[in-house]
Amino acid sequence: MTLQDTAPRPGSGAIDFGTHRYKAQLAKLSPSSLDLGQHRRCMLGVSLGTHNIEGARLEAVLEWISANFQHCAVVVGDSVYRLTLALQGMDAEAARSRALADGRAFEASYAPLFRQYAARCRFEWLPLSKVAEDPRFPGHLQTLQALYAADAGFQHSVQDFARAYLHRGEDRELSDAALHTTRDYLIEESALFACLREQDWPILVYPGSIDSIIDLCEGRFPGAPEPLTRLAFVALEVKRK
Repeated sequence: MTLQDTAPRPGSGAIDFGTHRYKAQLAKLSPSSLDLGQHRRCMLGVSLGTHNIEGARLEAVLEWISANFQHCAVVVGDSVYRLTLALQGMDAEAARSRALADGRAFEASYAPLFRQYAARCRFEWLPLSKVAEDPRFPGHLQTLQALYAADAGFQHSVQDFARAYLHRGEDRELSDAALHTTRDYLIEESALFACLREQDWPILVYPGSIDSIIDLCEGRFPGAPEPLTRLAFVALEVKRK
């Protein structure tokens, strides 16, 4: 995910692909007992406005996925990206319009790269704006909002990750608006991943870690949407060769 980011629009600052400068490797499995060899389907989480999944880094991730899975949903976080843009000063309507447009731009920019791996893995585009049409989404969102209000452990999980992410190594004061927006982003994103698990996407692959979602996957919070306890998280590390 990305919040309070001033990165260029998707694809605009990306490293050229086709260079194979990076390699993706497994960093963490949640749950640790997950046997990747028993699964053929996964989803790749794409955060708009961040460089960790653009250009040669994305190429490395696709190399890893196509070596381990046969079918992958490319889950582009377009609708949640509106929260990042709103935090940067856009009004709600303009932020949503821009977020959806940036999702389409990412797909247009990187579709040729995905086609290079089509013989090894079937990739399909699945933006979160489409997932949000699932009739189960409002219920999962309400459940997570209620859990956040009632469960101190879940509050700490979300807040700790929000602070760690927003600081990103910088020692600076965080505004209440930034923290609240990050909370809303994480909760909405988690509800959408619950829908995706119910749509038979059992594994989320991401270049990095989203600790609050990992905590949900590991069943640490009774009362969380049950599909999240059946979702596995694969964290990848992407490094220069």
